[in-house]
Amino acid sequence: MKNKSLILSMVAVAILCLLIYSFFIANRENINITCHGILVTQNDQTSSRARISVFLHGKNGRVNFDGIAKNKDNEATIIRRASSFNFSHYGDTYIIYKSIVSELPGNTTPADLLIGMYPSFMLFDGMDYRFNMYPTGGNGYLFMSDKFVTLSCVR
Repeated sequence: MKNKSLILSMVAVAILCLLIYSFFIANRENINITCHGILVTQNDQTSSRARISVFLHGKNGRVNFDGIAKNKDNEATIIRRASSFNFSHYGDTYIIYKSIVSELPGNTTPADLLIGMYPSFMLFDGMDYRFNMYPTGGNGYLFMSDKFVTLSCVR
């Protein structure tokens, strides 16, 4: 009888360990975030206002931005770009690597006009980038980095 209860206890502990592993360890990379925000930026030559959509799923991500850039003479060009990438994270720190940037149909703003307003992974292929992301209640996220603007987006 003692051996039977010992075996049952060991099986229960083993099942508990497997459950903990499957929920907390194996699924720690199961990120599934979609959010949207408006980003207003400027540098010496240009100001811009763009709708930013962030999609993070598993270890892959995509950022779309669609907006308008204006130069000092108030001449407007259209920003329509997307950046796809792989990422990893540890806690609130995310590292983007292997970015692939696409100019979408209708884009009339060259990337060099947006330097200093957008992170390099959103403008050029093969760029790495590090940022922190924090939940803001149950409805959105705050993206922060040392070099660039802060983006607050909602689901």
